[in-house]
Amino acid sequence: MGQWQLTAKTLLTLKQLGFSPEQTRQALSQYCLEHNQHDDLAFMQYLQASPSVTQEHRQQIVARAQLPLVWRPSPQTERALVRQGFAKEVITHYAALFIIRTREERQLLSNSDAAFATFCEHRPKRLPEPMPDNWMPRVFDLESILQTVCPDMDYITGQIGKFIEHHRYSVATDWDDRFMLWIERGWNAQVLSDTAT
Repeated sequence: MGQWQLTAKTLLTLKQLGFSPEQTRQALSQYCLEHNQHDDLAFMQYLQASPSVTQEHRQQIVARAQLPLVWRPSPQTERALVRQGFAKEVITHYAALFIIRTREERQLLSNSDAAFATFCEHRPKRLPEPMPDNWMPRVFDLESILQTVCPDMDYITGQIGKFIEHHRYSVATDWDDRFMLWIERGWNAQVLSDTAT
């Protein structure tokens, strides 16, 4: 059986951290003699703790592996996210979360802007906020609900006050979407109830 091999991603990470291919090969041979656990992360920790690694190199590894606390996405990345509908305060909030996550996980990023854009893709474009004091569903949304969710305008308008009262102390990223879901659930439940009786 051949010697266990590191993944291409781990080899690239070690190169970015300043380890030469020869250093990695020698350390891997020694690691396999001393350990039965064939795990890339365990090997990386073993290599970084090796006596052959100078204190200066260790400090460089920490500096490279951690995103600076003052990191910000590039202006180009920020403009692209704004065009996708992200508000600037949301981008600032997500940047702080991104820094914390990458530092906690000790991720080494070859392209922090691309990684941040991917990080944002799976998050809401707006931050949750309390319902505005004067919130009312938009006419456009009422028409959409009438056409796609509930054909009874009296039922829809009768639910507005109940929805506002129920969510008075809640937060949401989109109150119009939340109202549509409220109508959909309520109307479906009523239809099922009428069908059962």
